Amino acid sequence: FAPKVGEGHRTEVGTGAYLGPLQTVTREDGSWETGYFAANRFTPDEQQSTVCCCEYVGQAGPGQPRVLADYILAKVPGSWQLTVQEACAPYVQACPAENATAAKMFGDAFIEVYSPCHIPGEA
Repeated sequence: FAPKVGEGHRTEVGTGAYLGPLQTVTREDGSWETGYFAANRFTPDEQQSTVCCCEYVGQAGPGQPRVLADYILAKVPGSWQLTVQEACAPYVQACPAENATAAKMFGDAFIEVYSPCHIPGEA
């Protein structure tokens, strides 16, 4: 994914890995979420950091946006010479099963919202 860029903007490119088991919660109203411990890196990043976090992705129901929430537990600068597993090893922990519980435990998250995909010409 590369967002639209213009003058004064840069494109962010990243990689990530699951470092813990995925826990999925599905609800009768069609909403769902999956939580896990993750590590990620992105460029540009002058500090060459690895981010270690409890991460959640979910959707309020079919056709709704997908929401990604990262509760950053550690940011390890200068760690690109290590694997993400090595960089985050001291911080790996079990993440709460649900995003709402993580918000109570960790406070504010870094949030990204992704619109549902629509195929041109289809309703």
